[in-house]
Amino acid sequence: MPNTLIEMSKLDNTGEGKCLLELDKFESAEVDIFGDPSEQSILQANPHVQKGGSWRPENCKAWQRVAIIIPYRDRMHHLLILLRRLHPMLKLQKVDYRVFVVEQAGQDKFNRGKLMNVGFLEALRFGQFDCLVFQDVDLLPEDNRNLYMCDSYARHLAAAIDEMRYQ
Repeated sequence: MPNTLIEMSKLDNTGEGKCLLELDKFESAEVDIFGDPSEQSILQANPHVQKGGSWRPENCKAWQRVAIIIPYRDRMHHLLILLRRLHPMLKLQKVDYRVFVVEQAGQDKFNRGKLMNVGFLEALRFGQFDCLVFQDVDLLPEDNRNLYMCDSYARHLAAAIDEMRYQ
């Protein structure tokens, strides 16, 4: 993996059986935030996703193994919209990934940080990950070029947030 994602040209080198990422074919995606997805429709649209929310490329080795940790409480509609978007995008990016939805029980104030810590510890139980992505349930990735991978530096994956209509 390149030291920084700025060195993207190195991702085109498929040495060592690594997956070829055809970055020139990545583009913005239509994100339907008004539809009402069901768990069943997401499962049917993503038969490649294994029980437990994981997938890995079959014909090549992914550049990284990524844990996606989603702190969550009482936002099923947002979670389903996010998962409907994430699974196809991560497959396109040829990421070896597992999604961890970490739900807070009870009525105490939502503690996102604690849920992230719990998600991190839970991810460790599933082996070594090269990258941890802490994903807000209501921040949807709109562009397939926003790679869900890590480099040498921490970064925020949300390039823009639509709460101000990008103004």
